[in-house]
Amino acid sequence: MVKPLIYKTVTFDIPCHHRLISNTLSHNENLEVFSKCMGQHGHGHNYKLKVTFRYAYDQEDPFLINNLKDQVFEIVVKPCMYQSLNEVFAHRGISNPITTGEQIVHVFANWLKEEPIISFLHQMELVETRKNSFFYNFDSHHHLLNTRN
Repeated sequence: MVKPLIYKTVTFDIPCHHRLISNTLSHNENLEVFSKCMGQHGHGHNYKLKVTFRYAYDQEDPFLINNLKDQVFEIVVKPCMYQSLNEVFAHRGISNPITTGEQIVHVFANWLKEEPIISFLHQMELVETRKNSFFYNFDSHHHLLNTRN
């Protein structure tokens, strides 16, 4: 019997702060590019991270989704909660962490791609504000995995 393919989106809250600043720009250039977002102490967000999982439903293993949620929490959410994203990213080896929404969603995706959970990931959305969201689609990564010999 073929198991139905399920897509489930889970939302995580990530309260944290960051400062938009580039080590490659002068103070005045940073001020011109990032304006108030490069303030000395940065600013906070309550990011919403929406992760869509793709998996075959198995009533013999109904708790698979809980395990997947726990992994995302441990890999991405917990290390960033109530922290400076600039410092978290720098600690993880990212040079010049500017922490734009684009960079944040890309870094989170890279952290998840290093884990076995990758085979269950479909898409991720980072909601920065009511007006700004950033998406990462894992499907292209699955295609690359499936074409390797």
